Amino acid sequence: MRRYGLRKTHARKEEPKPEPTVTQEQLDELEPGDTVFHKAFGCGRIIDIDEACIEVTFDSDDKKKPSRKFLFPGSFSQGLLQIG
Repeated sequence: MRRYGLRKTHARKEEPKPEPTVTQEQLDELEPGDTVFHKAFGCGRIIDIDEACIEVTFDSDDKKKPSRKFLFPGSFSQGLLQIG
């Protein structure tokens, strides 16, 4: 005889999110020319930075895409960018 009903599932343990590795002091000190790191694009150099956006040129980029823009400081708090 076959049983019908809900199958037992194991509840996944949610891992705590790691604390951001960058402090507000470090973010305040960032300026054009500083080095940052991105998982996919590698090492890059800050071209421009303001209260809402950070523009970075990466060594791996070609002439078609000379720079990339990220939200600031959200890209650091989310772990997309790291101070290099």
